[in-house]
Amino acid sequence: MPLDSIHLNCIIGELKPLIVGGRIDKIIASDGDTVVLRIYLDKNKYNLLLSASPSNPKIYLTNDIAMNENLNTHFLTHLKKHILSGKIIDIVCTLGERVVIINIESRNELGVLNEYNLVLEIMGRHSNIMLVNSQNKISDSIKHVPFDVSTVRQVLPGLMYEPAPAQEKLLPNDFENIKAALDNFNGSELFDFLINNVAGLAPNSINEIIFNAGGKKENLINELKNFVTNKKIAPNIKIAGDKITDFYLYDFKSVSGEIKNFETLNEAASYYFASKELKIKLGDKSRQLNQVLNTAIKKITKRLDTLSTQNLSALDYENDKIIGEILTANLYKIKHGDKELIADNYYTDPVSQITIALDTTKSPSKQADKYFKNYKKKQKTILMTNEQIEKESAQLNYLNGISESLKLSQSLDDLTEIQQELILVGLIKDQTKSKKTTEKTTKISGVKKTEFEGYTILTGKNNTQNEALYRSSKPSDVWLHTKDYHGSHTVIVNPKKDMPPHGVILFAAKQAAKYSKAKHSEKTAVDYTFIKFVSKQKGAGLGKVNYINHKTVFVNINE
Repeated sequence: MPLDSIHLNCIIGELKPLIVGGRIDKIIASDGDTVVLRIYLDKNKYNLLLSASPSNPKIYLTNDIAMNENLNTHFLTHLKKHILSGKIIDIVCTLGERVVIINIESRNELGVLNEYNLVLEIMGRHSNIMLVNSQNKISDSIKHVPFDVSTVRQVLPGLMYEPAPAQEKLLPNDFENIKAALDNFNGSELFDFLINNVAGLAPNSINEIIFNAGGKKENLINELKNFVTNKKIAPNIKIAGDKITDFYLYDFKSVSGEIKNFETLNEAASYYFASKELKIKLGDKSRQLNQVLNTAIKKITKRLDTLSTQNLSALDYENDKIIGEILTANLYKIKHGDKELIADNYYTDPVSQITIALDTTKSPSKQADKYFKNYKKKQKTILMTNEQIEKESAQLNYLNGISESLKLSQSLDDLTEIQQELILVGLIKDQTKSKKTTEKTTKISGVKKTEFEGYTILTGKNNTQNEALYRSSKPSDVWLHTKDYHGSHTVIVNPKKDMPPHGVILFAAKQAAKYSKAKHSEKTAVDYTFIKFVSKQKGAGLGKVNYINHKTVFVNINE
């Protein structure tokens, strides 16, 4: 990411007029690596986020982050004790370094004025946040680094604060010495030269400098000057497909993608990091729910295999009845000690002979009874397994439907609805003990809404939304669903009694196909009918319906 010294200095430059002179009204956190200072200045409120995340260290103003008000770490408590209600005197960042120092004046419980530096070191996995007192001693830090972790530099309360060991690199504005080093550079890779010799430049920034230099050594210093001294910033992010590549000072020509502009670099950074964190949260929650579903699906599949084996082993129950009847009919022929009976089998056409193995320890009548008992037992087994197979198959089909909805989820709200459904069916323990999702839900938030030729088309992305769509629709609305595939319910809001135009049906059918398991098929069959012909399956889960009087269209979502 380009949160290098150049970008960081720009962010700090934007922060100065907004927060210097402000008071810290509140200190909260979103996780164990992050603190947020709520600052008031001239009736304006700012949330300054500082993170020492090893994978995502950062600092920027934000209004869009979920705070964990109940999180109360030792470091958070320490900050509240020493700098809450304190006044921000200055915020600085040295060019070439990714270290931010916030100078704060604060009074203790006795009213004595103290001075502190809140230090954020953005150094990848070594990132840290430290509170340093006026004697330059570490008051506390978000991460403690004892001797057994690092023999080079320890970070512990009471120790003197020492900056991280300086890199043996040139500052990015030391153009004269950089040029001298470049003249002595014999390698061919300009990227290697800049990354190894110039401090504070991120890979994306280096790539942009080299790109603007046309990859030529003789143009490199001039383009480095333009990059470092450029005051005409145009903050933006770039989006390639469904991925935000990064945030930038201006339009990086070396990076492809759709550009989205912002007024400040802080806003661009906030948008980028919030999107990145949301994607991480979506991925984590999706994986958790997927694991629950996969475990349940594997268990049901295993039970179905066992039931099928039991069912198959009992399918010869009629044979047990036949053998029992043949034994009964031939009891008079069986003598003590006979090991087998050869008799006529009148149940075949033509009549054939059958050889039945005998148990010399049991009487012939008891042997016949054993076959009759096996006959009845296998009959019961088939009835029981058929009933259980039908029940387990329906549950497996239901869970596969939820699994498909999970793949279509695009927001935390979508995932939360699926989580609530899994709580409802008992696959996840309800920690809150509150049944926010019930089968009587009519809330339709979260559904995809599309306008086409004057019609509103609504598409659910999970069973909760599908259920809400069904319950909130009017009899004249048109309901669509992919034929024989798991997928979303789609509804055409239809104030008229007549069926909407065929073009509208086709468009809505493509929406239904797009949000279904058949989305990759060249031709997808989609059924449609009026809502009045759709009915809830009795005793079934959310979104499960039956329908009649339907028609079918075939669509290709890529056309």
